[in-house]
Amino acid sequence: MKTLTILALHPWSILRAAIPCILDAEILEPGSLNIALDYTTRLTCDLALVEPLAYPGAVRALAPQLPVVVFTTSTDPALVYRAVRDGASGFLHVSEPVSTMVKTLQAALTGTPGLSVANATGIIESLDATRQCFLNTPSPLTKRELETLELLAQGLTNAEIGERLTLTSHTIGNVVYRLFKALGVRNRVEATRWAVRAGLVDP
Repeated sequence: MKTLTILALHPWSILRAAIPCILDAEILEPGSLNIALDYTTRLTCDLALVEPLAYPGAVRALAPQLPVVVFTTSTDPALVYRAVRDGASGFLHVSEPVSTMVKTLQAALTGTPGLSVANATGIIESLDATRQCFLNTPSPLTKRELETLELLAQGLTNAEIGERLTLTSHTIGNVVYRLFKALGVRNRVEATRWAVRAGLVDP
């Protein structure tokens, strides 16, 4: 049987020792997304294991090249949503048993969604249903407030939002105050969560 070559973008050295014990595999640890992408062009890699909390954007960048399995400490539904949306072939939490890890990795290699991906799909469907509920409910915000919220949720400052909408920073501050009050939120983090649930921005 062929020895697998697995790219590992993660912060845990324990995987380097553990995976060869359960699969006939060579582990490559590129240390950065750019080096990982270089490996995919120069080497024959079979699979990537990625912790998206440590390497944001890695799933989306690597998925077109080879199967990607997310291996993470997070149970955040938004992270699951992003990973599967970006093309992940599998999703594993660090607490899952070795048997589940083996099944998920083997499923990813054959192009079959693993058990963990099926569970993740349920979380995604739940999040999508919540978004649809928001989208079908009349918005408490004006058009200007919705535009401001969308930009705010992307991480822009009041000054940057003002430049986009050709308004002063002071005016945007007033709009932000009004939208906070209308949504019943206390800060930009809570407003961003509302925007994600409402489907204004991707999680």
